Amino acid sequence: MILVLFCSASIDDLLKRLSASGAGCCLRSNTVGALAYADDIVLVVPTHYAMRKMFMICDMYALQYDIIANAQKSKFVVICAICWHSFCANMSKCVLVIGGNQIANVDSF
Repeated sequence: MILVLFCSASIDDLLKRLSASGAGCCLRSNTVGALAYADDIVLVVPTHYAMRKMFMICDMYALQYDIIANAQKSKFVVICAICWHSFCANMSKCVLVIGGNQIANVDSF
């Protein structure tokens, strides 16, 4: 299972903190947790626990640098293998919050 979050930010130090958390997905011999392009960040994690860990890092960073995360522009999607279908159906009902605001769950982005 992979949870993916799309949000706006453009901060190299934040990416380093997210990478150091080790909360990403293992893809062969690499761990991928945060991908960025311009002012967009995609968080790729294997569980909602890992996503909450990443959100905590983002929230702490935002407090430190007086940044406001815009939950309305952020979305999350659950991507899952067929054999995990029932588990993923429950994950889609998960409530994720960043900056004190709920993030919308979408089927595609």
